[in-house]
Amino acid sequence: LFVDVFLKAATIATIIALLGFALGVATGRFDLVTFANYGGGLRLTGLLGEPSSWAPVIPAGVFLAWRRRSPHLVVMFAAAGLLAKSPTVALAFVLSLAVILLISRFSIFLKFAIVMLLATAAPWIIPVFTGDAADYVGSSNPLVKMIGRLLSGVQFVQTGGASGENTR
Repeated sequence: LFVDVFLKAATIATIIALLGFALGVATGRFDLVTFANYGGGLRLTGLLGEPSSWAPVIPAGVFLAWRRRSPHLVVMFAAAGLLAKSPTVALAFVLSLAVILLISRFSIFLKFAIVMLLATAAPWIIPVFTGDAADYVGSSNPLVKMIGRLLSGVQFVQTGGASGENTR
């Protein structure tokens, strides 16, 4: 029952947000969208006014729709995730996918491979969080720019606001 109610509520909220985004783009009135930092264009407004607040909703919506074999809902939630342009949403999706794969009925070999892939990726990921955000946010690649925004937020927290940026 909870899963059904959650999926319906998430679907309704996502449809409203996507319609608001489309309406804002079509009319030029951007009351229902969020302007991205670092020149990233428009972002899907989140449930609490912040695009990263979609982090618990988008991954859950994608995975529940996939499990229920509803391709149109998978596409809708994926589109909302892409329009949010949020590193928090992307990170929640990747970590949720890893957990789902680890607790699923896959063979022990596949689970071992996933853990080893994550362990192997760690030395490549950790230096990203010690780099300079300006090197990333100036990129024209949206994925690199998203990593830069995440790095900038991490730097803001680590330095107590002396460097980096957290617009909230």
